[in-house]
Amino acid sequence: MDSTLQAVSILVLLFVLLAAGMPIGFAMGLSAFLGTLLLIDASAALALLGQTAYETALTYNLSVVPMFVLMGSIAGEARLQRLARAPPRRSGFGDDRRLRRVRRNLRVEPGDGSDDGPDRAPGDATLRLR
Repeated sequence: MDSTLQAVSILVLLFVLLAAGMPIGFAMGLSAFLGTLLLIDASAALALLGQTAYETALTYNLSVVPMFVLMGSIAGEARLQRLARAPPRRSGFGDDRRLRRVRRNLRVEPGDGSDDGPDRAPGDATLRLR
């Protein structure tokens, strides 16, 4: 059988598997395995199958997703969303009088350009304590 005809038949198999309702990852994996099996040989197909599974499991991007889900679960169990939606006076972070005192003593002054350093742009606002 010609390699072009084999490639087209593997592509048709992929679409048939997708139309049958198989998840796309499994359909692509099975098609790739059968394609390698037909075009090269069985030992190469098995080696490629093991190597691809191992490399996919070790990628950093896939290891971050479970940690993100775990952190969301911890935040949900700790009811952190309640703190984010709470009004500022009942924030749950201890004595709110201290926060009000800091807000009262902070003021924003427009920059006059006299104290512009290398990391400041001309006209940047400055926070000053009274």
